[in-house]
Amino acid sequence: MAGRGLLKVLGTWSLGFFLFSACIGMLLLFVSWHSLPPKSVAIVREIWVREGPLFGPSALPFRIRVVQNAETYPKRFFVQPLPFGVVEEVLPLDGEISLTFRIPLWRKDAVTGNPHDGSVAFVGEVRAQLVITDYEQFAQKLDPLLVRYVPLRQIAPLSALSREEVFSLRKREDLLREILRRDFAQRMIGELGKISQSLHFKLYFAEKVLEELPTTSPSEGKIAIWKRLDWYPWYKLEPQEMGKIIAEDTQIFEKIMTYLRRENQKDAELEKLREEIKQYFSDYIARNPQSYSQELWNFAIERIAESRSLEPKPETLRFLTYQYVHTHPTLLRDLLQSEEYVKNLAVQYGVAMKYLNVQILEDLAIRYPELLR
Repeated sequence: MAGRGLLKVLGTWSLGFFLFSACIGMLLLFVSWHSLPPKSVAIVREIWVREGPLFGPSALPFRIRVVQNAETYPKRFFVQPLPFGVVEEVLPLDGEISLTFRIPLWRKDAVTGNPHDGSVAFVGEVRAQLVITDYEQFAQKLDPLLVRYVPLRQIAPLSALSREEVFSLRKREDLLREILRRDFAQRMIGELGKISQSLHFKLYFAEKVLEELPTTSPSEGKIAIWKRLDWYPWYKLEPQEMGKIIAEDTQIFEKIMTYLRRENQKDAELEKLREEIKQYFSDYIARNPQSYSQELWNFAIERIAESRSLEPKPETLRFLTYQYVHTHPTLLRDLLQSEEYVKNLAVQYGVAMKYLNVQILEDLAIRYPELLR
């Protein structure tokens, strides 16, 4: 009798455990099934991954999986039950990402020269519209958890982030916005340096031309500078372009040196050489439009002709650089629209630039302690 009672108790417990396990299994199965709306994409993070015949935990920050529904009706899919799996984001299949951020530029007095404008700041407001072209790449490379486990130096644009800033990035759009913001700021600094270097050279060249002339009107000074550039066409190029030509094309460099040694001679052979050099640089500029900036030359010559002398001190170059960029905001817009950068976005993060606009707006300077000086 005792044995039969024990068996009855064990049977009851076994049945109860089976029913309990069945209920838990059904509940887990219920919460593991998800519905994906038509024309949408789900980004899923899961812990367990199959390696060979066995399942085991994947490495931090765990596996990312992308589920797409290209149909016009909802689609059901399975996700590992909580806390082992979670649907992180559901995005439209043909959706766009709208990003807006601001970059501090410089104080208003750095452009106007009026000390009373020191309390006002100029900021660049960037508005971008992007399209996801590769959801796998987008999900894997723009992983907010990844930046917490991987050294930030491996994600170059984010290398300067603080720990608090890292943990504030919750969504992939936030991460992408921060990458674009830091890329924009870094590229802007590089562009300002190139413009400053270019202005330094142009002001020096124009000032040397004016030194050789008697006192003239601004208009006569401008004409004299342009005539000199016509005689020495290699000076038209941006400094980095001229350095590249000299390093790569020894033949044209030799022609220039021959011309300079004999330029005081007046003969047909020298005139022919001058025309060859002039044609070479004319063709080079036509093939490489970035090598020559007519607007930057106009700006530099206008300033030097007005003042007759502009000693290229760092503060003078800074003032002129900011002034030039402020009147040519397309320079800022083009920083994120170059062929090289657009290609990098597609390869690295699986997104394409559809629309980009940069406006220079005014704001209170005290809100932006990182303003350029």
